[in-house]
Amino acid sequence: MINICIISSGFLLLPACSATTITQAENTLKPANINVDVAIPEQVKSKQVSSLQVKLTQNNQPISNAEDVHLKIWKANQEQGSKKYKAVLKGEKTDHNHIEGKVDHQEGSNGVYESNVIFQEDGVYYVQTYVKAHGVDLLPTKRILVGSPSKEELQALEKEKGQQGNQNQHDHSHHH
Repeated sequence: MINICIISSGFLLLPACSATTITQAENTLKPANINVDVAIPEQVKSKQVSSLQVKLTQNNQPISNAEDVHLKIWKANQEQGSKKYKAVLKGEKTDHNHIEGKVDHQEGSNGVYESNVIFQEDGVYYVQTYVKAHGVDLLPTKRILVGSPSKEELQALEKEKGQQGNQNQHDHSHHH
């Protein structure tokens, strides 16, 4: 009877051990240290073309083979009216008809992807960058001031900053 209990206990522990091993293996296979740096011009004006750049690096090495990089942009409190913009490797032709899979990666790109955007009016906007690279999906979000936001928009922005307190700016958005 004791032997049966010991053997049964052994079978119960085996799945737990193998699950732990799988989890550890998945963690070591997941590419780490992917950095997404969204560069926004110092002054952005409405109704003018602004070049937004996304620099991708992994372990300080440029990533020039991301599967997908695009920007989702919306005005504060108007996410339902968001627009998406494809970001292409800097130096590539921005022809909207380019064929997927036939991308000529430029040597001088340094992992920089860019998209030209026109903001229709002044205000506070959010830029969420969707990056799919090396099997990882990243969604960093950055706030941008376009032109001269209204007094109400600036007050709402200050209130939002106050609510965040000492928390770090979130890299992963909970907007879907």
